[in-house]
Amino acid sequence: MTLDAPTSHHLLRVCLVPRGKPVVLFDGNGSECDGRLIDADGALAVVEATGSTRLAAAGLPLVLLMGLPRKPAWERVLRMGTELGATRFLPFPAERSVAKGLHPARWEKIVAAAAGQCGRGDLPTVEPRSNLAEALSHLPNLPRQVLVPGAQALAPSSDGAVLLIGPEGGLSPSEVDAAVLAGFTPTGLSGWTLRADTAAVAALSAYSIFTV
Repeated sequence: MTLDAPTSHHLLRVCLVPRGKPVVLFDGNGSECDGRLIDADGALAVVEATGSTRLAAAGLPLVLLMGLPRKPAWERVLRMGTELGATRFLPFPAERSVAKGLHPARWEKIVAAAAGQCGRGDLPTVEPRSNLAEALSHLPNLPRQVLVPGAQALAPSSDGAVLLIGPEGGLSPSEVDAAVLAGFTPTGLSGWTLRADTAAVAALSAYSIFTV
């Protein structure tokens, strides 16, 4: 099969994979198989499957619910969050969000590229929500933690989690109250105040010990 242009560029130009080298092919829906890079048709990579399809290893259900930060910070969260095992991203415009506009198509491309880079066969979903109330109504039944500076230290669970993090400036008091009413426990990461993207990566990293 011939891969699309972005995937081919990543394989041939970014990773510099030589012809004949084994690769892992995945469909983004949890299936993968062993393969091999055969050649390039112009700028497009040509690969073949060399093994049967199997289910990709699945990690913990790990949902990141985040007040949308500025574009560079959010894109870092998507990339690194994918590498750290996040299964769903739920961005929403928080009261203190500075960023404007939702760009799910671009975000999905970032997630797909990050999954390809780290060898992950299942793609996390990116599900923008219009506000916190809507986001809180679409959550799975998992332990819930809202990140608040100075709160009791995060204790990761092997059951997975929903992690709620604010944008630059943090969550407003009313947003924290709404989260607590929805079953969230106030949780801290550090005695210092972390940047929004640092907090997201630190929180997800705490669960990476349980990742398959």
